[in-house]
Amino acid sequence: LSRPNLLLLAISFALPSALRILFDPQPSWRQKLGDILPDVNYINIPMEWVMGNSFDYLTDTQYYPAIRRFFEVASNINNYPIIYHCNIGTDRTGLYAFLINGLLGVTEHDLYRDYLFSNFGNIGGARSVSNIKAYVNKIKEYAGDTFDKQVENCLLDIGVEQAHIDAVKRIML
Repeated sequence: LSRPNLLLLAISFALPSALRILFDPQPSWRQKLGDILPDVNYINIPMEWVMGNSFDYLTDTQYYPAIRRFFEVASNINNYPIIYHCNIGTDRTGLYAFLINGLLGVTEHDLYRDYLFSNFGNIGGARSVSNIKAYVNKIKEYAGDTFDKQVENCLLDIGVEQAHIDAVKRIML
C-alpha cells in the first residue's frame, strides 16, 4: 500500500465503524482493505479523474450523479463518521471538501487556502488557485447574497435534494 493508503488504513483502525466513500472508478485496493477491516462499510461513488478536465466537475454534467449520490450518503447521520477520499485526495476529494465547506459558510479566501494545503503532500504536481477557479466561477453564476447560498443553489441545480443539503448542514454545524 502507498503511504496515503497506509494513513487511511490507520484512520480506519481508529474508526472501525466508519463509512468510507471512494471516488475511484476501479478501487482495486478496496478489496484488500475489506479483508483487513471487514466492519468498515465501503461505498464507491465512481468519478473519473482525467488530466486536463478534473476541475470541470461543476460544469460537466457527467459528474452530477456522483455529486448527488455523495450528498445523499452524507445526509444520513447513521453513516457517520465518514472518511471520503480518492487516490491522492486533492481533486475529487477536494471538490467535496470545497462544496461542504462552502455550503457551511467558509469564506472563499479560506476555501482557496484549504485547497492549497494539498501542496504539502506528494500529489503529482503543484496545485494553484487557478485550478479551482472553475468551481468558483460556476458557483458565482447562481443567485445568492452570500457564497454559501450560491453553493446551495448550485447544488440544487445539479439535482441535490434540498432535504439532503439541509441534513448535511444540520449534521456538520
